Parts: sequence; structure tokens; C-alpha cells
Amino acid sequence: YVVFRPGIIAGSDISNLEELEHNTIYKYGHIIYRAFNLQNGYESKIRLVGNKLSTLNIIPIDHVIKLIMGIRSSNKNNMIFNLTNEKNCTCNSVVEGVKESLNFEEGYIFNENLDFTSLSDAERLAYQFTKPFWGYTLGDNTEWSIDNTKYLRRKLGLVPIDNLWIKNHLKIYFKQVEKFEKEKHNLQI
Repeated sequence: YVVFRPGIIAGSDISNLEELEHNTIYKYGHIIYRAFNLQNGYESKIRLVGNKLSTLNIIPIDHVIKLIMGIRSSNKNNMIFNLTNEKNCTCNSVVEGVKESLNFEEGYIFNENLDFTSLSDAERLAYQFTKPFWGYTLGDNTEWSIDNTKYLRRKLGLVPIDNLWIKNHLKIYFKQVEKFEKEKHNLQI
């Protein structure tokens, strides 16, 4: 047996928006994107459920594919491989990418306990629809052992992603989403 346990998979190429939009970080990002758009123009920061220090283990799909192919060609059996990034990215970096794509200057605050009755419409939207992601945004910063793939990663030249990579990746992705939505709106007029 060989067991592959990937982290949260990110696209390496963001050209196909429809393929990515239901994937974990993109789905979470879409909810935050909608909430930021709804909050836009208000003077106050939007409150989100989470802890800015919580982390996610995100790995680009091309890294996963290269690791699987490398492990497969090594003929290693009876092993479990954590196909994860060498270091975790913060939930904060994910939200920062969305924020910067919209130039959302009002900003946001992560809060671990929010009173639903005191929330704005945008905050309620984020509160209700991000519940499935609270395990991540309130997470315990799980670390994954990658000892049995370290050599292979170096051999394949896989550079670990970091907070800046995920922030910029999502910033570019949501700029494309915004452009796509404007084009779709223009076609409807």
C-alpha cells in the first residue's frame, strides 16, 4: 500500500476560474469577497470569525502531481506520504489576498467569538457561510511530517510556498474574478 495525504490543494494556474471556485481556499475567498463587496463604503472594519494566527497547509497542485509521480517511480511501498507544503500559511494571508484584490480599505478584524445579533449584513453573510471553514480559521495549526519526501522535494526543485505566495495568488485570482463579473454584467446590459 501507498497512502497519499495531501494538504489543501491550490491551483498553480488560475486561468480556469470555474475549476477553482469550489476548492477550499477559493470557496472561502468567494464568501469573503462577497462580504467585502457588501460592506464596501461603510467606515468600519468587517469582523470575521477566526484567528489571524491560525494556519492552513496549502500546496499547489503541480507540487502534488510531481510528488506523486516521484514517489511512484521510487517504488516505495507500505508508506504514508503527507503531500503538504513545508510550512503553513496563515488564514490572514488568504483574507489579505482577497482584500487587496478589491482595494478594500476598510479592512477586517478576526474575532473568535462574535455575537450574531450585533453583526452588519456583510458580517452576517460571512458568519453564516464561513461556518464550514471555522475548523481552519479557528484551527490548531497542525504540523505535518514530510520527512519521507524532503529529499524528493529538493530533487524536484519544489520551492515551498509562503504567506506572500498565497496572498499574491489569491489577489490575482480575485482580480480575474472581478474582471469576469464586469464582463458578464456588460454582456447582460
